[in-house]
Amino acid sequence: MYLVKDQLIFKNSKKEYFKYNLASKSITKIKIEEYCEILFGQYNYRLRNILELSISITNDKIFGSHYQKDHLVIYNLEGELLEIKSELFQDLTPYSLLHFSQ
Repeated sequence: MYLVKDQLIFKNSKKEYFKYNLASKSITKIKIEEYCEILFGQYNYRLRNILELSISITNDKIFGSHYQKDHLVIYNLEGELLEIKSELFQDLTPYSLLHFSQ
């Protein structure tokens, strides 16, 4: 979930995308193209593929990690791969870390 100006944008587990207007308290289902436009100012297929991963976004980078892989991938905001941090999770995956903490 991301706060952008006066709206929250998010996706659900079914990979459906939504925006919630904080002022009017209304929710609208949106297409992935609009989701990318709001977050990145553009849409392209690289961004679409990246959004399938677990994501964190900063001002200049997108971080992702597949739930079954033990590395972190870092992209620029255009969706170009910048770096792969191998074995960042010390042979654990994000999925196993989630279950390990419970």
